[in-house]
Amino acid sequence: MKIKNQFILSHTLMSVCLIIVFTLLTHFVLKNVQKKNIEIAQKNIIDISSQMTKLSEENLRRFGETQVLLYAKAIANELAFELKKYPVKDYNTLRKSDKLRAIATQDLYSNLQKSGSVDVFDRKGEVIWHKNKNLEGRNYKEWEKEYPKMWELAQLSFTKPLVADYYSFLDENFRTRERYVAVVHVQDSPFNLCAVVNISDYFYPVEKKIESINTQSKETAISQIRNYSQGMMSNVFISLAIISVLFFILIFVISINLSYYMARPLNSLCKSVSKISSGEFTFKTKEEGSTEIRKLASDINLMGEKLDQYVRDLQSETAKRQVVESELAIASEIQQSILPRVFPPFPGRDEFDLYAIMHPAKEVGGDFYDFFFYDHHTFVFLVGDVSGKGIPAALFMMLCRTLLHSTASEIKEPHEVLKKVNKALSEDNDSNMFVTVFLAYYFIDTGKLLYSNAGHLPALVQKSTGEFTELTTPNSTAMGIVPDIAYLSKENILDINDKLILYTDGVTEATSPDNELYGFERMQKYFSYNHQYSSKSDCENILESLIRFQNDNQFDDITLSVFKRLK
Repeated sequence: MKIKNQFILSHTLMSVCLIIVFTLLTHFVLKNVQKKNIEIAQKNIIDISSQMTKLSEENLRRFGETQVLLYAKAIANELAFELKKYPVKDYNTLRKSDKLRAIATQDLYSNLQKSGSVDVFDRKGEVIWHKNKNLEGRNYKEWEKEYPKMWELAQLSFTKPLVADYYSFLDENFRTRERYVAVVHVQDSPFNLCAVVNISDYFYPVEKKIESINTQSKETAISQIRNYSQGMMSNVFISLAIISVLFFILIFVISINLSYYMARPLNSLCKSVSKISSGEFTFKTKEEGSTEIRKLASDINLMGEKLDQYVRDLQSETAKRQVVESELAIASEIQQSILPRVFPPFPGRDEFDLYAIMHPAKEVGGDFYDFFFYDHHTFVFLVGDVSGKGIPAALFMMLCRTLLHSTASEIKEPHEVLKKVNKALSEDNDSNMFVTVFLAYYFIDTGKLLYSNAGHLPALVQKSTGEFTELTTPNSTAMGIVPDIAYLSKENILDINDKLILYTDGVTEATSPDNELYGFERMQKYFSYNHQYSSKSDCENILESLIRFQNDNQFDDITLSVFKRLK
C-alpha cells in the first residue's frame, strides 16, 4: 500500500474514532442535561404550585369574610326596614311576628350548602331572636367563659356599628376550630344582628378544585418538558451528524499537522458540554479552531442559551397558566355563591310565581340576576351581563350587583337607579369594563310594570292569550362607559297569568356544533307551546334544551328568569 494511502487511511480511522467517541460523550452529556432540566423544572413547578395554592387560600378566606359582611349588612337593612312597621318595642310582641323571626334567624348558604346563621340581640346583650327559641331571652354574657371572644365582640358592637373577628370552639370530634362572626347594628333600632359562619365552607370546594388544577398543570408541564427535551435531543443529534460529516471530510483532506490543532478545541468543547450538562446553561465555550469546530462551539453555546431560556420561559408560562386556571375556578364559585338560589324565594307571597337560573360556561363570565321587595307592595327584579372574563369580570359583577341592589332599595324610579349606578361605575373605570342591565319594578296591587334598560336585550312579555311583546326603551346604553347618561322608564301592565321573561345573550346566541344559533325565535316558540307551564319548568326546560343544542360546547353563561303573575 502506498504511503499516501496509508496516511489517508490512518487519519480516516482516527477521525472515525474521534467522531464515535465524541458522539457517545455528547449523548451521555445530553442525557444528563435532560435529566437535570426535568428535575429543576419539576422542583420549580412544585414550589410555584405551593405558593399559588397558599395565595388562593388567603384570597378565598378574605373573599368569604367580605361575603359574610355583605350578607350581614343586607339582612340588617332588611330587618331595619321591617321593624319600621312595628311601633311596639315590647320584645314578646316582636317575637310573635313570623316575618321578623324569618328575617332575624335565616340561614346563610355558600356552595349550595348551609354554612351559618344569624341571630339578633339588644344593646344589653339579651337574645331577641335565635334559631333555637330556647336561647331567646338569655344574655350573651352567659357564654363569656365558654366563648370569651364572642362576648368581647358583643361588647364592642354596643359602641361600634360593625365588628367582625373569629372565635374558637370545639367540634364534635373535640378539635379546635374557628368560626367567623360579623355583628352589624340594625339601623334605627336598639338591636344588633350577629352572623356566625364556618368560613372554611366558602372555599373548601374551590380549594379542592384548585388542588386538582395544580396537579393537572404539574403533570402537563412535566410532560411538555420531557417532549421538548426529547425534541432537542433529536435536533442536537441531527446537527451532530451533519457536523460529524463535515468534520470527517476536513480531517480526511487536511494534513496530520492540523490534527494537533483540531484536538485542542475538541477538548475545550468536551469541557463546555460537561459544564452545560451540570446545569450551567449560561457557560460559554471559546469559538476557536477550524470553521467546523467554531460552528460546533457556537451551536453548543446556542443550545445552552436556548435551554436556559426554555427553562425560564417554561417556569413563567406555567405560573401564568396556573394563575389563570385558578382565577377562572374561583370566579365560577363566586358567581354561584352570591346569587339567590332558594325557590320559592318568598313562600308567604302567592301573588306571583318566580324562578331564575344562571348556568356558567366553562370559561367564567359575568352574568347575574337579583330580586327583592322594595316594600310590601313593590317587587324589584333585574338581570345583567358584565363584559370580559376571569376574576376582573367576577369582581365587577359583584360591584354592579351590590350597587344596583342598594340603590334600587332607596329609589323607586328605575331610570334614576340606572343613572346613579352608571355614574358610580364610570368614575375611574380604568379597566373599561361595562355592564348591560334590565331593571323593573312590579306593583303587586295593580300589575303595573315600570322598567328601564341599559344596553341589555329587551325583556319579553307573554300574555295569557299567547301573544308576545318586547319591552324596549330608547337610549339603551350600557353602564360604565359614559358617566352622564339619561335613561328612560316605560310602563306595561301584567295581567293575571302573564309572564315576564328576562334573559342574557347566552340563551339566544348559544351555538350548535354546526354553528347554528339557538336564536330568539326558538326560545319564543318554546313559550308559545308551553305557556301553561310554571316558571321553574320553563327555566329548567329551556336550560335542558340549550345543553342538548350546544352538545356540551357552551361558550357563554346562560341566565334566564321567568316571572308569572298569579293574582
